[in-house]
Amino acid sequence: MQKEPSDYLFVGEIREEYCIDSTGGVHLGAPGGNAVYAAVGARIWSSSVALVGRVGNNFPPDLIKELSQHEFDIHGIRKLPEPQDTRAFYACPTPLEYLETKPTSHFLRLGIPLPKKLLDYQPSIQTSAEQTSLPPLAPRPNDLPPQASDAKGAHISPTHYLSQISIPVQLHDLGVRPITLDPSSRYMQSGRFDDLPMIINGLDAFLPNEEEAKAVIQPHGWEIWDIAQAFSDMGCRFIVIKCGSRGQYAWDS
Repeated sequence: MQKEPSDYLFVGEIREEYCIDSTGGVHLGAPGGNAVYAAVGARIWSSSVALVGRVGNNFPPDLIKELSQHEFDIHGIRKLPEPQDTRAFYACPTPLEYLETKPTSHFLRLGIPLPKKLLDYQPSIQTSAEQTSLPPLAPRPNDLPPQASDAKGAHISPTHYLSQISIPVQLHDLGVRPITLDPSSRYMQSGRFDDLPMIINGLDAFLPNEEEAKAVIQPHGWEIWDIAQAFSDMGCRFIVIKCGSRGQYAWDS
């Protein structure tokens, strides 16, 4: 039987997560990644949600099964023929803190031994080569499922710069709208402002957080509404600048 197309596509990272939440709760080897988190939010409103991302052949099959059991369409998760490191660690000492380094110290703070899976863990670091070439786990346009053209919308989570340029173009060609995009902090940095039109032009909504928005604008020092208009002038109707617990700024061109 042919799989019914999903209404909404969520493109980005699929990860095996090890995290400590702000209540001290410890979660080891859970399904995660920014595409999963965005899709979980969408499941509040729709039961027809698909994930698009890449994992290695060593990715725990139970995590994929768990996503399927929660009624996510997993046909867009591509398993590569070689192993890949999809581990991710983060700790939230308070509801407003998000830390991705030094897992040993965070587990020590709770009196818990460091999980064996994290003994050699190092957070990913962008290299200069990643500006011009896609790493294995970065999603590609051809990772979109065959029935993507029937989707009612798509969201691209933070991922590689080249992925965030190319995938919206493919979605446009397939007639998918609206398209929303959450940029990566790896390129939302001082000196990269002129790189943004390649990503923003043609989106329906661009969703940076406040820190990213201000960082990429430096050294101009513009006010938040000036920043929102500058992004909008690159060819996107809605700009939503997220401010954590303080809500968000929304700009409609």
